[in-house]
Amino acid sequence: MMVMSVIQGRARRSLRPCATPPHAQGTQVLGLHRGFVDTDLVRDIPGPKSTPDAVVRAAFDVLEAGAAEVAADAITRRVQRGVAAEPAADLQPPMGKAKQPR
Repeated sequence: MMVMSVIQGRARRSLRPCATPPHAQGTQVLGLHRGFVDTDLVRDIPGPKSTPDAVVRAAFDVLEAGAAEVAADAITRRVQRGVAAEPAADLQPPMGKAKQPR
């Protein structure tokens, strides 16, 4: 879960500057955050998966509302709440001495 939080936090921060120029010309930029989507690619991975239809519906709902980001499933929403609640330093793994190769 921590790895996903770090990735999502960095993805969200990198999206914001990209949205400014297109927005000025009337183009809407949407950051779509989602976990596994039930497709052949993740068929053998255990765990909850969203349906493609649910992801598309969530994206369209947010686009119509004029928002810049959508968390398309419950897992992603939980991760985003965690990213927003924790300082970035808490998302970094503790750095220790590297193990020496034998």
